Amino acid sequence: APDSPQAAQALQTAAAAAKALNLLRHAKIGVIGEHPQGFEPCAYDAERLRAHFGVQVQPYALDAAFAAADAMPAERVTARYAALAQK
Repeated sequence: APDSPQAAQALQTAAAAAKALNLLRHAKIGVIGEHPQGFEPCAYDAERLRAHFGVQVQPYALDAAFAAADAMPAERVTARYAALAQK
């Protein structure tokens, strides 16, 4: 029945899934380095993610990520941590 608890739960689940897909459609995910050998669950197909969900994958070399982190001014890092702590 449309007014049953099961129908309400199904509707809530569908709404949550639609919201998640909408967020993914506009997501850009940074991936640092390659997936480790033997850790196949860490492997991904960037084109397939884009085609299915609209996700953009931006790869970053591991050494470039460490260099960027080392070059970041401490004040900026502190401010970012403070902003994240408020969320």
